[in-house]
Amino acid sequence: MDDGQGVPRLQFRCLASFEGAAMVGYYIDDTASSNGIGSPDVGSFDINRTEVLKGPQGTMYGASALGGVIRIITNDADPSAGLNARFDGSWGTIEDGDEDYELNAAVNVPIVEDVFALRFTGTMRREGGWVDLVGGGPIPLIPVPNEPIEPPIEDYNENDTDSYRIKGTWHASEDLSIRAAYWNHEFDGQGRGVHEDGINTGFSAPEPNSYDWDFYDVNVDYDFGGVMLDYALAYQETDAANTLNLGVTDFLTTTEEDTLTTELRLNGDWGENISWITGVFYRDQEVEAFTNAPAFGIVDQLAGS
Repeated sequence: MDDGQGVPRLQFRCLASFEGAAMVGYYIDDTASSNGIGSPDVGSFDINRTEVLKGPQGTMYGASALGGVIRIITNDADPSAGLNARFDGSWGTIEDGDEDYELNAAVNVPIVEDVFALRFTGTMRREGGWVDLVGGGPIPLIPVPNEPIEPPIEDYNENDTDSYRIKGTWHASEDLSIRAAYWNHEFDGQGRGVHEDGINTGFSAPEPNSYDWDFYDVNVDYDFGGVMLDYALAYQETDAANTLNLGVTDFLTTTEEDTLTTELRLNGDWGENISWITGVFYRDQEVEAFTNAPAFGIVDQLAGS
């Protein structure tokens, strides 16, 4: 579900969460990225595949997997693929609205053939607005019916997304492979005004929102000969700000979330008919949310941690 704030809310088998722990697991490659703020809209460019697993998936994926798990598997840097690149773009217009466009690019760069490579991926997207903002601030507690508010701002609810990713793959030996990644995703939106022929019909104040996500990830795979070791270490920083206008005042909520996850798995085959897996998982998450409502004298009030 996307409410226009750049942070889709995952709903699976009628289960969803809007506050606190997520009900649907969200994985990027081998790293859990579920959080109470929401999941970044990573798009579909340079994605190898998307896996959708019906829940509950607590045995394999632990917490936040009651409804199920969605895994986004991105394309790795490939030391054997040679130098290659992909580009695509789109442009369009909205009737009585603004322009849409999207530009995508991915480049695979082998540094040492069959041993080490880097992959660069970037996206720039503009979602044009189509709703006019008819007021420039919070409306009065008792608005005057049918009173025009000038000047309106046309096509106000536009959204901008910028995302780039760097991945590296190192085949250190026949048995050892190491993959690392950095991903930055930024979203800025201008909210949704309410209008009807230039007449104030409701909460028509600006409602800007933003979402900034930084993702660092290292994966190590080692083949012991019949037993495979997988180790994943990731750190995520998320900063989000959301403005909600309720007529009397603006409620600005800012959320800062830092998450460290690490996982170690061993798996193999026992005979021809039995496969086994075991492992440990650790997650440390710190969340701070602040609320500001100036009309009520609320300034930087800690809403949760």
